[in-house]
Amino acid sequence: MILNALKSESRRTQLELARAVGIEGPTLTRHLDGMEQAGLVRRQRSTPDRRAVQVELTRKGNTLHGRLLKAVISFNQQLRTGLTSEDEQTLRTLLHQLETNVDQQ
Repeated sequence: MILNALKSESRRTQLELARAVGIEGPTLTRHLDGMEQAGLVRRQRSTPDRRAVQVELTRKGNTLHGRLLKAVISFNQQLRTGLTSEDEQTLRTLLHQLETNVDQQ
């Protein structure tokens, strides 16, 4: 999710990124520590606001995103094998109802 959020918007602050993926700042920091150590992302202080930390994908992070995207697309096609358009619409409707039920609690 982090790679995908950074791919859709190349440079984000850690706060923007945490909001985009729906996790708390400290949790994101731990993930980014590991991703930075693996060479997937780069962090640097923002010039206008030194408190803000900008995060961006590295070339290695872009490459990994591409590989993961292909795997996701392939898996999605496999999951939908044998489903008609009507089946898919029914599934969307049911999943939406489940989400609504959870949100009401």
